Amino acid sequence: MKKTLISAMTRLCRAFLLAALALIGTNALHAQYAPGTNFWNSNISGINLGTASGNWVPGTIHQNWAIFALSGGVTITDPNSTGPADVFGNVGLGGSGNLSMSNSYINGTVYRAGGTETLAGRASYYTGGSTGGNNLTSEVNDALGASSAASALNVNNTGSGVNALVFGGPYFTSPSVAPGTIAMNNTTGSITGQAGQTYVLNMIDLVLQGASTILTLSGANTTNYVFNISRNLSLAAGAKILLSGGLTEANVLYNVKSNATQYDVTLSGASEAHGTILATTRAVKETGGSKVFGEVIAKTVSLSGASKVINPFASP
Repeated sequence: MKKTLISAMTRLCRAFLLAALALIGTNALHAQYAPGTNFWNSNISGINLGTASGNWVPGTIHQNWAIFALSGGVTITDPNSTGPADVFGNVGLGGSGNLSMSNSYINGTVYRAGGTETLAGRASYYTGGSTGGNNLTSEVNDALGASSAASALNVNNTGSGVNALVFGGPYFTSPSVAPGTIAMNNTTGSITGQAGQTYVLNMIDLVLQGASTILTLSGANTTNYVFNISRNLSLAAGAKILLSGGLTEANVLYNVKSNATQYDVTLSGASEAHGTILATTRAVKETGGSKVFGEVIAKTVSLSGASKVINPFASP
């Protein structure tokens, strides 16, 4: 009788715990995340992602983002209906942006402002539920403000604590590539920064292609990088941007600015990027099993072919 009672109480306690975690969501599991000084939890050189960041602050609701779409939709399609989550972290849709999912799974909560959602395929879509009518104005404004502040930085603006960065290594250029472009093709390169410094790289294009193409960003968890990209951000055919030395995804910001041509930000062919992609007027498109570790903030976001966005501080 005693053993039966203890067993029943154990099962009851476990049930209550699981129910509590489901109500709270994934955020509570990562409330202690606050490494170093970065774009997710600090105001760096005037750049403050604020409520649009991938961090989660105890007592808040609309953070821990993996994906935040300012005004357009989020589309996720996955050919493997039994695979792991396509998105780890919360998903936000500002404006009238719609959510469309097919055979896909979000390990997090969906917050919509005025849009709708269309679900097809497997029966389980998000662990934390989905709600409409959320006020996401603050998130939209914070994202726009952060992009504007990043764009205004000058690589020579040492007076505000921003230092020019000179880097070498085997990066690839050709006559067809505009000056100020980093274009790497089946080669490796690295950029190393010092602790406590913010490095700003203003460029036209950041284009990496090929399975042997790896750009490694190194630094401490107080080193920060800002890539101001005026035209193209593209990774293809297995190219990777990796981090080392304590640098986290929250330390790296790819600010893809508004441009008359408005090229899409693309990752394809199992390519991989680490950091925060901030493209407030652009579409971000991931295809062919590509991955972003960090956060994607854009006008619209689409994932296909088992591609993923993984907020590393929300993932298991």
